[in-house]
Amino acid sequence: MLRYSKTRRTPRPLPFSEQRVLQIKMLLDDTPEQEWSLSTLAAMAELSPWHYLRQFKALVGIPPHAYQVQARLRKAKTLMLHGHTLAALSSQCGFSDQSHFTRHFKNAFGATPGSFIQSIVWDHTAREPLLG
Repeated sequence: MLRYSKTRRTPRPLPFSEQRVLQIKMLLDDTPEQEWSLSTLAAMAELSPWHYLRQFKALVGIPPHAYQVQARLRKAKTLMLHGHTLAALSSQCGFSDQSHFTRHFKNAFGATPGSFIQSIVWDHTAREPLLG
């Protein structure tokens, strides 16, 4: 109906709390290895911890800690594709140890990091993975 109607709806500006939650989401994407407490993130958003938690989950779909774990796994996957070892990679991505990383990786992707790397087809002339 909006496509053919004469009245156009202008996008509403984001409320202050939504803007702050999106900024913190970007911070978690940029620095997934950093340890952030709920109270620290809430203080940055200028919200109470419980209100921040509800706002983040409503906007993003999952709690901040779960989002941070996913951001860490995305970074780890990228580093794995560039040849980093699992031991070094787990600490670079903010996991406490390699078993902690392996457990989260297997839960998220259904395979261990080692079997994931073995399943990738490599282009040995270009020395990079063939994706797709």
